[in-house]
Amino acid sequence: MKASIESKLAQLSARWEEINRLLASEQVTSDLENYRRLTMEHAEIGPVVELFQAHRRTVQDLAAAQEMAQEPEMRAFAEDEVKISRERLAEIEAQPYRILLTQAEGQFEQSAAQLDVARSDLERLRPLMERNLVTAQQIEVQQALVREREGVLSANRARVEDARLQLAYTRIEAPISGRLGLRQVDAGNLVRAGDANGLAVITQTRPISVLFTIPEVDLLTVLEPIRRGEQLAVEAWDRSEEVRLAAGVLRTVDNQIDLATGTLKLKAEFANADDRLFPNQFVNVRLRVRTIEDAIVIPSSAVQFGSRGTYVFVIGADNTATVRDLVLGPADGLLQSVQSGLAAGELVVLEGLDRLREGRKVILVDDNRPAVSPGS
Repeated sequence: MKASIESKLAQLSARWEEINRLLASEQVTSDLENYRRLTMEHAEIGPVVELFQAHRRTVQDLAAAQEMAQEPEMRAFAEDEVKISRERLAEIEAQPYRILLTQAEGQFEQSAAQLDVARSDLERLRPLMERNLVTAQQIEVQQALVREREGVLSANRARVEDARLQLAYTRIEAPISGRLGLRQVDAGNLVRAGDANGLAVITQTRPISVLFTIPEVDLLTVLEPIRRGEQLAVEAWDRSEEVRLAAGVLRTVDNQIDLATGTLKLKAEFANADDRLFPNQFVNVRLRVRTIEDAIVIPSSAVQFGSRGTYVFVIGADNTATVRDLVLGPADGLLQSVQSGLAAGELVVLEGLDRLREGRKVILVDDNRPAVSPGS
């Protein structure tokens, strides 16, 4: 079958080239009847030659596509693997899409050849129009044919681009950099574009964001340094607030307060180079809005609250307890800063506060002294 096609194509191509030479000679153009006969034969042979050529190109492209289909399949991705953006995840069977692309390219080549023939015929008719050998209607018909072939070529070019796009979709790449979760499908499974579960979930962990809230009353305290252009430091601590997991910066503040809770959402970003922060992990967040130099701090457990306000019991030189009113500043975990009411170096009472009164004697306990042995 292939040999017969090649033989027929060779015969028609030779005849087509011969007609082109005859049409270009002055002897034929002077003989109107002979010119018309050759023109009609040229119009009949031309499309047939183009179809044969397109068929041969299609056969060659299909053979090349079959060779490409024999390439080894790509391995499936591994669970808990870190992927970089645009890195390969998996590949869908691409052979049907390669065939569609080859067909589209064959149609494009065919329409391109037909357009070349229509343009060459138009160029031959124009000098004949000047010699009154063809009518103006024939020129218009040929011009319309050229425009029609141009439209077909544009449509086939779009089909080729669409086929290439569909073929590119068979290579599934990671849209973002991150860590893969559990695989939802295995090699050989059928997948569809509308599948809800997809192939796997990619979670970005470097960097990672942490969402937290602050009370409405602290809103201005946070917004003032942000409006001044300062970058606020954020620390993430474990659930027990004993281990600092990571340090980052505040990135954004929500645009409205939650009416149900009276809080405002904030987002901090952490580089997380050591992967100490994990998606959906619970952490305690400490936001540093300002630093107080040479601040006086006391344990938070020493502060008492009563009808007179906030106060502490201060131990005098004679070990006598005295009530001292305080103006408190910001607190940091177990420590409370004092704006006024205490001086550096003064002692405050931490234990036995429920039995303490103004002017009573107190006993100082040294936690570092050795324990007393029984019977000593």
